[in-house]
Amino acid sequence: MNHVNWGRLFVGGLVAAAVILAIEFTFHWWLRGADWWFFRALADPVQEARAILLYVGRYTLVGLTAVWLYVALRPRFGPGPKTAVRSGIVYWVIGYALPVWGLYYLIVPDYRAEFLRLPALVALLEVVLGTLIGASVYKRLAG
Repeated sequence: MNHVNWGRLFVGGLVAAAVILAIEFTFHWWLRGADWWFFRALADPVQEARAILLYVGRYTLVGLTAVWLYVALRPRFGPGPKTAVRSGIVYWVIGYALPVWGLYYLIVPDYRAEFLRLPALVALLEVVLGTLIGASVYKRLAG
């Protein structure tokens, strides 16, 4: 990673975060409607602001980290959409699938798995698509 274009990585990560957040908001609004915790956040303006900041902050870090992973994998697998999709899938496995599996199947085994299936598939879609679009913004420095 000697020739990383950090500015492009940052912009690509923010673009990826915007894609991920758009899919996340759309999915949860469609699935849960006005009852979704994000939109009612304890009916307290201060708590609502904190919830929004934490939510946006989390997915901004997801976007930045997913594009960073793409940049790290580029020298090994080459630039382009294949590497971006691979990066998104790897990030999803590490950041979503393993923690969910560990938390809900090992720690809380009687948790109902159907509550996790659709959100996990949506997370796969949003992370792969976000990484793909964010990676298209990234370009390596000349030299």
